[in-house]
Amino acid sequence: MKIKLRKFNAEDAYLLKKYQFHQMDMNEIKDIIAPLTDVVSYCTKAR
Repeated sequence: MKIKLRKFNAEDAYLLKKYQFHQMDMNEIKDIIAPLTDVVSYCTKAR
C-alpha cells in the first residue's frame, strides 16, 4: 500500500467534519492523526 502525501486541504477538513467528528470523540481522532503526523515528520526528516 502506497501512502500518497499531500497537503491537507479544505475538502479534507470538510470530509473529516462530516464523516468522523460526529462518530468519534477527540481521543479517537488523536489516535488516528498521531501516527499520520509521525509518518509525515519521518518522511520529511529522511529527505
